[in-house]
Amino acid sequence: MDSLTSILVIVLSIGLTQGVVFSFILWRKSDEGRIANRFKSILLLILSYGLLNQVLRLYGIGYYDLWYHITLDLSWSYGPLLFLYVKAQTTPGYRFTKSDRWILLPIFIQIICSVYVRSQNFFWDGTRESLTWLGYYGYAYWRNYSTVPIIASILIIYYSYRSLQILNKLNRDDVDKSNYRWVKNLVRIFGSYYILVLLILVIDLIIYLVTVSTDYYYFTRFYYYPFFIGIAILIYWFGISGIIRGDQRVVKVKKKLSASEKQALISIAETLEKQMQEAKIYKDPDLTLSSLADRLSIKSYLLTKTLNEIINKPFNDYMNEYRVKEIEELIKEPSNDKYTLLSLAFEAGFNSKSSFNRAVKKHLGMAPSDLKSKN
Repeated sequence: MDSLTSILVIVLSIGLTQGVVFSFILWRKSDEGRIANRFKSILLLILSYGLLNQVLRLYGIGYYDLWYHITLDLSWSYGPLLFLYVKAQTTPGYRFTKSDRWILLPIFIQIICSVYVRSQNFFWDGTRESLTWLGYYGYAYWRNYSTVPIIASILIIYYSYRSLQILNKLNRDDVDKSNYRWVKNLVRIFGSYYILVLLILVIDLIIYLVTVSTDYYYFTRFYYYPFFIGIAILIYWFGISGIIRGDQRVVKVKKKLSASEKQALISIAETLEKQMQEAKIYKDPDLTLSSLADRLSIKSYLLTKTLNEIINKPFNDYMNEYRVKEIEELIKEPSNDKYTLLSLAFEAGFNSKSSFNRAVKKHLGMAPSDLKSKN
């Protein structure tokens, strides 16, 4: 074993050892985010398993021997497991459902295809004729070409995108900002790394096939082991920071209110609704949560709690919803035809054109210019 191979063995061995240890620690955590930690633990373990296969190869183990049929590539599981981790992190009381099972389908497809392709060695006698058409081309494109890592990269990119969609849809008032940023960075790092991997794989394959006449072997290319070093680095960062944040959730868990607390907040909500409907206090463009609390003769934190627990809307969304409804009523009045839409928006309580535009799109799902035609 030369010095470069020895360095590779050390780096990959450190990565896989860390992954196994971190996976074990996360699996044993029994906090409110237990299910999320389980997905995180499994992902770390499978990433480590991938490194183990490479270490064995560096020692000459797994080349058409018994280990060859055992050390299957499970890289198609990375993307689905990352997505399930984010879903569990962002869904209070998450439980693994039947629909979630379909997310894991790529893993079973990869295992079935891999077992079939590797089983062709039992029939191979050195000639193409010894294998079926499917067996021959399956082996050539599955084992020699970069088909498996290309599909794995596409899956990770796809599920990273879906994970970011889930995170972006969260109400920012309901999330722990620090943990939210960490999970979002985690998804972006995984997605970005595999975008790079995919680009290199595809470009290298195309250039090789166009310019070189000899057979293509993915596992002999210059980037093969550097990619796994990248995975070792991901394991270290993901594992360490994941353990530190093991007890934290993206979505804040609301404490259950006592009967008296809930009744007090309901009373505040009723008073607030009366002020909104009768006094139309939302028409004040300078209204803030603090000034509204003063108007209701309550503490600001009680108003925030009422909005979160009873009305289930942030302050700005609550105000803007009333303002948008007010604009709809103003447009219906013929006497207001002479006024511009923006002047009616200011009349309804908006203090800028941009806030008005955002509110209409959010609450009505249309452009502000379509308001008059709607009415």
